[in-house]
Amino acid sequence: VVGVIGPGCSASTLLATPVTSRQEVALINVHTAGSPLLTNSNLYPFGISIYGSTVSFVNTTLALMELANWTRVAVFYEEARPYFSTTYDLLSQRVRQMENSTLELAIQTAVSNLHLPLQTIVEEKVRIVYVLAGPDLSSKIMCMAHDMSLTNPNQQWVFFGRGLSDFKRRVSFVYKSTNYTCSEETMLKAMEKNIIVNFKLTPFEEEFGMQTVAGITYNQFNDMYEKRLQETGYDMNIWGTLAYDAVWSLALCLNSTEHLSDYCHGQYNITKLIRECFNALNFSGVSGDIQFDPQTGFADRAVDVHQVINGSDIYSAYFRQLYLRSLKDLLVIKDGTEITIQQRRFRGMSIAFMTTSAVILLVIIICHILTIFYRKHPSVKAASPNITHFAYAGCYLLAIGMLYYASSIGYITEGSESGNWHCRISFGLFFPIGLTFIFGSILVRTWR
Repeated sequence: VVGVIGPGCSASTLLATPVTSRQEVALINVHTAGSPLLTNSNLYPFGISIYGSTVSFVNTTLALMELANWTRVAVFYEEARPYFSTTYDLLSQRVRQMENSTLELAIQTAVSNLHLPLQTIVEEKVRIVYVLAGPDLSSKIMCMAHDMSLTNPNQQWVFFGRGLSDFKRRVSFVYKSTNYTCSEETMLKAMEKNIIVNFKLTPFEEEFGMQTVAGITYNQFNDMYEKRLQETGYDMNIWGTLAYDAVWSLALCLNSTEHLSDYCHGQYNITKLIRECFNALNFSGVSGDIQFDPQTGFADRAVDVHQVINGSDIYSAYFRQLYLRSLKDLLVIKDGTEITIQQRRFRGMSIAFMTTSAVILLVIIICHILTIFYRKHPSVKAASPNITHFAYAGCYLLAIGMLYYASSIGYITEGSESGNWHCRISFGLFFPIGLTFIFGSILVRTWR
């Protein structure tokens, strides 16, 4: 045995991974846990997460707080589940470390008796509530919050790790202590305009028809997976795509590792070579593009930001590499505040491209002026100045197209209409017309 796939949750992985990482065992462990504790590569050198780390959730939280100017926030977390409790610990630590910040976690409480923390929100007059809990507990919180009028237009709730479908599936329970039944209609009313944050576990919609490393598209995989589940009587869940890509990632690394035929149990050096292969992996899977952070061993996944609008789960933005990227450039929170989610990414790269484009444009202008000034010089006359003007026009279009495209670098381009239009106009208008002018003038001068 060279490696194992699983476990599926943080609690089990925190127990299993230290065993597989022991030098005398040395097994690759590709799991689907997300606890920040598992990012410690010294403690878990052979742990690989195909799921992603909730460190990204914390970064998303802080970005939302900053953009919305939220200063007093309540945090409810499920203490019994390491996935949520360790994420809360990291969030609390990051807030304490923030310098010159007015952000305050006004209420921080582990959720056991639901009525008490909800009553505290009323007493402390806290308007923003983050919930770090599983779908069952989150659903109960929302139903009780609705019953206590805590889902009013001024009360903003943010949930982690679950989609609206998870809430709707769990609305048929009855509270034994209160004999209160929560209907689907009540749940949808309670969730209206609230925000749900979750890992992106599928490709972008425009990539559904693109071929993956397995030679099939996401749509084809989904059809086969759904058919197989129907045959076995299981319901659709998020773990199928993750397990499929986990198997592929391990298989790719086994296939590319030398001396694997000499492997026997506990060979630390060969296991280390397999682990190093994961650092270089980069392929298209059915759960999205797969690439691992060399430092932590976690998949580099985007975090989706959804908002419930008119009872539907609306995809608003996603978070990756320290910035929120927008899909519709605007997120309207419950008090009517409009958050423009369009942050600079790699600002230095944008400046470098714009500077280079501007210098190139300046050089073209200088050369064009010199061509006009020395148009009667024999060397310039031999180049046909009148036709050369067309070539310069093409150069201007290329340089302007470069400047226009460079101005969009750093903004959200994946899935963003604003970024896509910069790309379409530059490569679909400026560049083709510019190249036509340049090579057309050369062709005309050659055959005139």
